[in-house]
Amino acid sequence: MSEAMKIALTALAAVLVFVIGQIIVRIFIEPLQEQRGVIGRIAHALIFYHGISKDAPGDRPTREQVAAAQTALRGLAADLRSTLTCLPWYRGFSIVRLAYSQKTVKQVAYRLMRWELFMSEHAKNDAITDIAKLLNLDYIKDEWIEFQAMMDLKVQTPADEGSSESPVS
Repeated sequence: MSEAMKIALTALAAVLVFVIGQIIVRIFIEPLQEQRGVIGRIAHALIFYHGISKDAPGDRPTREQVAAAQTALRGLAADLRSTLTCLPWYRGFSIVRLAYSQKTVKQVAYRLMRWELFMSEHAKNDAITDIAKLLNLDYIKDEWIEFQAMMDLKVQTPADEGSSESPVS
């Protein structure tokens, strides 16, 4: 075999490996990453839209804020459902836990749409709790308690005023 033939075959093999790698990336890896991106946007929405509901106590959100939240929530539900069709052999990937199960994706999408439809405190709280549990998200339920735990603070309450301990440990 001549030197030129070896170079040509090596170049052909390199191009073939590159093309096969790109096919694997486009068909399998990108859809999995897209689903993870949608999950990340849902985690963001759980916190970002937490205070928006039609019957929120205190300062009520404007109609524009409610409409923006509804549009975002419906969009997230649609984006999540679309990940089921983008990945060939989805069920196989969910069995080996590279993707969420179809049942989980459908339940999360349903809860997002229910929250979007009713925009009530009850629907919002149920959706946030259920979605965080279904997707195994580390959701902050109470910002102040989470902040205390993060800062390792002990807040002095009126009952503790008589004790000699410092409020900060």
